[in-house]
Order: sequence, then C-alpha cells, then structure tokens
Amino acid sequence: MRALALLCATALELHAACAVARQVPPVSVGQQVRVSVPVSYIHSGRAMGVVTRATNQEIDLLVVQRRVSGTDRWRSDTLRLAVPLDSVQHLEVATARVSNSGRGFLLGAAIGGGVGLVLVGAAAAEGGAFAPTVGDIPVGGLAGALMGGVVGLVVGSLSQRTTWLVIPLARSATQVSVRPRCDGLAVSLSF
Repeated sequence: MRALALLCATALELHAACAVARQVPPVSVGQQVRVSVPVSYIHSGRAMGVVTRATNQEIDLLVVQRRVSGTDRWRSDTLRLAVPLDSVQHLEVATARVSNSGRGFLLGAAIGGGVGLVLVGAAAAEGGAFAPTVGDIPVGGLAGALMGGVVGLVVGSLSQRTTWLVIPLARSATQVSVRPRCDGLAVSLSF
C-alpha cells in the first residue's frame, strides 16, 4: 500500500511540475481572440473579445460578440468574462486584417465573363447587319471578365476580413488511474 501511495505522490508531483513548466500564457493583453468555453460561462459557448488580462492560469476577456445559441449568427454584446485556461476548449487569435480585393477580382471576373459570353452569344444568334459573329463570343467573355474583375477589385478593396490562428492549448498529459481487479488494484501512470 505504501508503494501505491508513493506512486500516486510521484505522479502528482510530475503533474504539478508540468503545470509549472507552462508559465507563459498563450495570449497577451490587447489581442483579439475567439474562444470556446463550457456553457456555464456563456450560454452559447462561443465568444469573441479582447484580452484584458492573461496569466498562466486564466484569461480575462472583454467580450464584444457572442454566438447566438443554435445558429451561426453573432450578436453584439459587452460583458466581462474570466475563464480558467483549463476550461478553454478552443482558442483562436486574430493575426491580421486583409483586404478582400483578390477575392473580389476573381468573383467579379467570373460573373462578368459569364455575362459577357451570354450577351455576345445571344446577340450573335439573333443576327443582323451589325451583330457579332460566333468568333466574337470569346472576345465578349474576355471583355466582360475584365470589366467585372475591375468592379470586383474596387468593391473587394472596400472590405476586409480577419485571419485567425488556432492556438494549441497545452494540456497536462500526466494521468493516474486506479482500477479494482479481482486480486487487488491496478494502477497505471501515463505521461
């Protein structure tokens, strides 16, 4: 029995040493974060906010938005939230705000090119003295893609999106499990 007590005490000391080894908090004050926490902290379990205090044991957030339960919508809100790091299930940090100009250009070019192909194709099918020929259809698609791309570039450059970096949460892997057996107890220690 003393050997079991010694084994459990050693495992608990290793567990404490691992916890002390991760002294650096995964986020810093002022960073924008998205967190998933148990519903006992926030009804929906997801929140977005700014870190107001960070230690190796807990983070304090000024929550500015939280997810509406059962939906993909976010609701503006203002509340303070203190969460132990062990309770955080998922953590993301905002890394940059980037322009949507590239996406806008590609989307505008695709839509404009399709519209250009259809319009020139329909005009060529009607015929007439000044109607385009079948060979002009690709030129119409290219002109539509160019105009649509320019419009998409301008509209896309007016909006931005945030890129998020998932922060791996250091979890202590030291575990002690005791199971009864027919001839005594089975103790396992995992790191």
